[in-house]
Amino acid sequence: DPNEDIRIVRPESIDVPAGADPRAYRLDEVYTAALQTQPQIRAADLRLESAQIQEDIARSGMLPTLSVFASLNTNYSSAFQAPIIGPTSSMETVYINGMPVDIEFRGEGPIDFEQVSYSDQINENFGQTVGASLRIPIYSNHSNRIQMERARINALNTEVVNRQQRNQLKTDVQRSIADARAARESYFAAQRSVDAAQAAFDNAEKRFQLGAINTLEYTTARNNLDRAQVDLIRSKYQYIFNLKTVDFYLGRPITLD
Repeated sequence: DPNEDIRIVRPESIDVPAGADPRAYRLDEVYTAALQTQPQIRAADLRLESAQIQEDIARSGMLPTLSVFASLNTNYSSAFQAPIIGPTSSMETVYINGMPVDIEFRGEGPIDFEQVSYSDQINENFGQTVGASLRIPIYSNHSNRIQMERARINALNTEVVNRQQRNQLKTDVQRSIADARAARESYFAAQRSVDAAQAAFDNAEKRFQLGAINTLEYTTARNNLDRAQVDLIRSKYQYIFNLKTVDFYLGRPITLD
C-alpha cells in the first residue's frame, strides 16, 4: 500500500561474540556435526536406503518362493435340522402257499426332525486346511534379472550422489572455517587501521588549529578516518556473519546478541 506509513527501526549494535576464535575450529568436528544437522544429508541417506531396499526386492524376484498356508472354518445355518431316531414298524403282506400273511417289520429310523443348536453345528462343521506351494521363477528369470540390474545401477548412482553431497558439505564447511579465520584477521586489521587513522586525524587537527596545515590536508585526514571506521563496521559484520555460518554447521541456534 503506497499510502501506508513505513517506519525504519535502527537495529541495536551487534557485538562480536565474546571469546570467539575461529582458529580453534577443527574441520573434522564441524564436519561431523554438520552431517547430523544438515537436511540435505539426511535426505540423501534416505534416498540411498530406499535404493538399496529396492535392489534387495529386485534380487528376491530371482529366488524360489515357498508359501505355507493354513485355514480353519466352520458354518452355521438356522434352517439345518437333524432327524430324531426312534422305533419304527411297518406291515407288509406276503403270500405263503398262496395265502396272504401280514408281517410286521420293526426297527429304528427317523421319526421326526429337530433344530440343531448353534454350538453343535459349530463343532460338527469344523474343518481345517494346511498346505504349501513352491514357486520357481523359470520363465520370468530374464525379466527379473533386468530389473535387478536396473535396481543395482540405481543404487550405485544414488550412492555416488550421496558421496558427492557429503564431499560438497565438507568443502562448504572447510570454506566457512577459512572465511571465518580470514574475517577475523580483516576485523583486527581494520581496528588497527582505525587506531592509526584516529591518531593521524588528532595530529592533523592540532596542526590545523596551529595553522601548520591547510584545509585540504585536514579534510583528507578526516576522510581517511571515516573510511577506516566504515571498513571496520563492514569487517565487523562480515566477521559475525562468518562466525554464525560455522555455528549453523555446528547445529547451534543462530542468535544476534
